Amino acid sequence: MGGHFVGMIMYADDILLIAPTVQGLQIMLDKCSDVFGNIKLQFNAKKSMCVAVGAASGYTIRDMKLQNCNLAWSKTFKYLGVIFNAGKFLTVDISKSNKKVLLWL
Repeated sequence: MGGHFVGMIMYADDILLIAPTVQGLQIMLDKCSDVFGNIKLQFNAKKSMCVAVGAASGYTIRDMKLQNCNLAWSKTFKYLGVIFNAGKFLTVDISKSNKKVLLWL
């Protein structure tokens, strides 16, 4: 964004991590585990998942770890009520939404 790398987007208790590599994502997840462990908070692994966008979306990638829980890879995710589809490109699915979605890049 504006020539800067943005690796984490947070709103209330929702966190979106963005990493250029699988190894980078695991490093970010490890850091989140450390910080949350220090303040005695737990992530909800059942609501957490990983998605790959671009060329990596066609690969089989090992599960990531967050606070000793496996995070599986998915093709879709919901963030702040908006459904995203991951593949070669990241797309927004507004077919199940009754709200207007504004997205600017």
